[in-house]
Amino acid sequence: MVETGQVLDIDQPTSDAESIGLIGWEADPGCERFTIELVTAEGAPATTPPSVTVELIRDLGILRVNLGLKRTAVTDQLVETALVGRYFVARKIDQNLFVDLHLSSPAVARASVSSGPGTVVVELEPGGSALTGSPTLGDLVVLTSPLPGVSAVPVLIEGYGRPFEATVVYWFAQDSTIFLQDTTTSSDYSETWGSFSTTADPGISGEVQLFVGQLSAEDGSPRGVTVDLVLP
Repeated sequence: MVETGQVLDIDQPTSDAESIGLIGWEADPGCERFTIELVTAEGAPATTPPSVTVELIRDLGILRVNLGLKRTAVTDQLVETALVGRYFVARKIDQNLFVDLHLSSPAVARASVSSGPGTVVVELEPGGSALTGSPTLGDLVVLTSPLPGVSAVPVLIEGYGRPFEATVVYWFAQDSTIFLQDTTTSSDYSETWGSFSTTADPGISGEVQLFVGQLSAEDGSPRGVTVDLVLP
């Protein structure tokens, strides 16, 4: 069992897997097992998994499964077991997919792949050091950076979302005054969650609020997440 860092690294040059078909789980008191089922372009069970890496990002409370795939039939779901709150399927900048299991309690992990049918299996058990941080979650945005609190400048704004037409709006506010409103682009929004990453220097210091999300097409109101930061 791994407490933090790389859990699995499988390099698979050839695979008939084209898509994530289903993510299921079994939860027992001592172990939770998550199975990612892989399917072919025709929707049949794949026989050989693609390249897979699995990492436990403990400072974010995330177990991440990186897959050499570009299609998915599932996007996100509440899990609400003892160890996992929910999962998200997101597209990286390079268009490959990853699955994030958001931990709700400290856990250690192991992972494996199998063929015929092709699956990726992640097992979690309670244990390890306390989780020190977690992403900020909203209906349209999962913000993995920055975490609330003291932040370096320029600020790394990173995560994944489903904003309309892949346009991520962000701004910094201080004393109700908005500074440096700008946009960046997510790698997807229609099929699944899309990654975004940018850096920004608002030119202010002290206590500020960072908004990340989108403006409503109906009335222009902001829809997203806000985190409280302290800038030097």
